Amino acid sequence: MGDFRPVANGLRTDHPVPGLPFINDERLPLDNPDAIERTGRDQGEGLWGRTDPLPGDGWVAFTTEPKNRESA
Repeated sequence: MGDFRPVANGLRTDHPVPGLPFINDERLPLDNPDAIERTGRDQGEGLWGRTDPLPGDGWVAFTTEPKNRESA
């Protein structure tokens, strides 16, 4: 990824990280980690996305917000 991007909680999160800002995540398909990853991955300079499995079951997905590149 190269440079560090600030991280934000989505408005729909059920496990917010204290101290992080909240962004509107209504347009993200929260039931589809690959679609979340594709929101930012290879969509332009400095945009990225990734999906990682969790031990046991589940997943986490990360993406850069294309309309607000300061948030991920």
